Amino acid sequence: IIGTGMSSLLYLLGSGLKFGEGGGKLIRYSSFGAVSLIFLLLPLNTIFAHYQGHDRSNDYVPVDYAYNILESCDRDAILFTNGDNDTFPLWYLQAVEDVRKDVRVVNLSLLNTDWYILQLKYQMDVKIDLEDDQISWIEVDRRGSIIYYRPEKKFFDKRRRTMRFLTPEPDRLTGRFMRVQDQMIEQILISNRHVPVYFSGSVPVSNRWTFNDGLIRNGIVLRFDRDTSKTRYNIAISDSLLKNVYRYRGLNDLEAFKDDNNVGLTTTFPERFCELAGRQKTAGDTTAALETLWEAVEIVPYYHQIYLDLNQLYTVMGDQAMIDSVKTVGMAKLSEAAEKWPDIILYQQFLGVLSYSYGMLDTAQTYYKNAFELQPNNALAFRLLRDLTIQMIQQTQVEALATGSEEAKEKTSRLRKDARTIMDDWNRRHPEDMDARSFRNRYRNL
Repeated sequence: IIGTGMSSLLYLLGSGLKFGEGGGKLIRYSSFGAVSLIFLLLPLNTIFAHYQGHDRSNDYVPVDYAYNILESCDRDAILFTNGDNDTFPLWYLQAVEDVRKDVRVVNLSLLNTDWYILQLKYQMDVKIDLEDDQISWIEVDRRGSIIYYRPEKKFFDKRRRTMRFLTPEPDRLTGRFMRVQDQMIEQILISNRHVPVYFSGSVPVSNRWTFNDGLIRNGIVLRFDRDTSKTRYNIAISDSLLKNVYRYRGLNDLEAFKDDNNVGLTTTFPERFCELAGRQKTAGDTTAALETLWEAVEIVPYYHQIYLDLNQLYTVMGDQAMIDSVKTVGMAKLSEAAEKWPDIILYQQFLGVLSYSYGMLDTAQTYYKNAFELQPNNALAFRLLRDLTIQMIQQTQVEALATGSEEAKEKTSRLRKDARTIMDDWNRRHPEDMDARSFRNRYRNL
């Protein structure tokens, strides 16, 4: 738009306006120069206003996340990934920086297509014991404008001991519907019995349900093991990966911009530290659990769950001084993040959850409101604010009845009005949310 406007204005100055004789050329050329300068300066305002939010010079999150996933795998492993965020950075590291090219990355979204399965088989050295005509789809029927495709030839399903086509269909073993990707996970595991196989930790259970019982947590990945009698968490390997192998550049640097996606991605690491600490505590090693959590504070201090877990451990130990210290550190760190990046919804929610855990309900409500205002169509932000407001109404009602306080009565009235506004506005904009509508009916007398 700026370019079109500049072109039109210069054309007008060049041929559409008459400047008279004598100094006409000088006026025209001066006008050209002035207009050009103005248009060249216009982007500077955008640069100054938005540069910080678009600066990626210290953003190592995607690269280090990919590095950590690859380094979690044994030599020549097969790694199943879920979608774009946990696949493209891995491909970049392997293709551009030559990092762990031995790991065969298998994208589950693409695993529903015949061309990708053939690519895995012939170009990525993934052993697949299916013939090409058991994989490639061809036209087999046409009914009006609808064309039906499937492979030309059936294959022998070793788990179900039957001949069938590689097409989506109900699974008679589990009663679930099997996509092509679900069947191909089975085929790859069957064809690669002696190859280490992993799933990226971001792969949801719905995309790994066929062999979920055989997965063992190793850091941020899940390793497949045919021996289902083993514990589902490897403390030693996870501890080594988290503390000695993984890279965490910039996670504790608030000057490095991270958008909501990046902040959400970085929670993977403190969650794994908290999980490790929980396993260490269960194993009876409270000292190791505390060390793990404090190391997480050093690496990525802007996540509420670390402080909640530390508070729980010190509460069990009866160490009030450390309980107070954890509260001070946690509130300070999360407040710092929320103030530095007030438009990141997750920082507002993290601070709200931590405030709530310490019984600071008014403070928690403030941050939940901030989060909801940032994303008024975010269901989680809505429910956090709604549920807390309802809880505060119940508390102030009890206080008003017990004390007769006018202040408590006024606060109850204000909170009721807030709750009605929040719920009615949400239901008006989201008529498809039947749970929210049912919840509103329960509190229709507010």
